[in-house]
Amino acid sequence: MVTANTLSEVSLVPNTTTVGPGGVGTINSTSPPVQCYDRDKQTWTMEADTHSETLRVRLLYKDVHNVPRNHLRYVSWSAYLLRYNTKSGLLDPIAFTHAPFSHYYVQEDTDDGIIMETDVTVKEVKSQTQPQALAEQS
Repeated sequence: MVTANTLSEVSLVPNTTTVGPGGVGTINSTSPPVQCYDRDKQTWTMEADTHSETLRVRLLYKDVHNVPRNHLRYVSWSAYLLRYNTKSGLLDPIAFTHAPFSHYYVQEDTDDGIIMETDVTVKEVKSQTQPQALAEQS
């Protein structure tokens, strides 16, 4: 039997530490993870990683211990970084590199998480309006 959830959305807005010229915030490299739930009421967290040259987001399956013994849970998703376009006033989607993502989960005590990388430099993110990371899960 195969089942699929059509779409779940979660967003991550890194915390600001200071406000620069024009009210633009900078990203705190120790932003707390954002907790969210999928349609099966399973808990996930996302956390921004600004310790490398490019922005990365770590996705963790917090309820991995709820996967039944001798079973697999297959999850696939696409992720986008939404960047505010000052010219159009709209959010421009930027796909994470290596998307779409997928992973098989088995019952474990904890999940190490999946690192999703972008082509957006941390320097660029810190100097512009705050982006949002959006993950679609199916």
